[in-house]
Amino acid sequence: MSAEKVVETIQETPKELLGDALLWFPREMQHELQLLKNVSDVSSLSNPVETSFFLAIILAIKEVDLDKALILINEAYEGTTFPSELFLLRARVHFLKKEFDEMELCFRAVTDLVGPSDVLIQTIQELMSLMEECHKDY
Repeated sequence: MSAEKVVETIQETPKELLGDALLWFPREMQHELQLLKNVSDVSSLSNPVETSFFLAIILAIKEVDLDKALILINEAYEGTTFPSELFLLRARVHFLKKEFDEMELCFRAVTDLVGPSDVLIQTIQELMSLMEECHKDY
């Protein structure tokens, strides 16, 4: 997805959905998008392609097109520097699909993640919270 596509998607996304979706973005992307005064000008985005991937994944999740979200996550892994955040999105998708075995595999594989320690700690905490949720239901 190109930078132009990011602009198009942002412009076409209802404001309340975009506001909600922002919470699912990596922190630095959230900040950049909040500072974006003119959605036609993505020159201030440091990672427009990564931003577009996250936006597409999050919108697919919000639209409950979970298979599409997983396909987009797989594609995004190759071109992004945010593997922890993508990993967490994958776990959330498996949770929404009630694929708890897959989610548990994500949880076990968390030791393979690399990145800033605060992001990893947050990822592990959110995974623990998801695991607690799924064990409550069963």
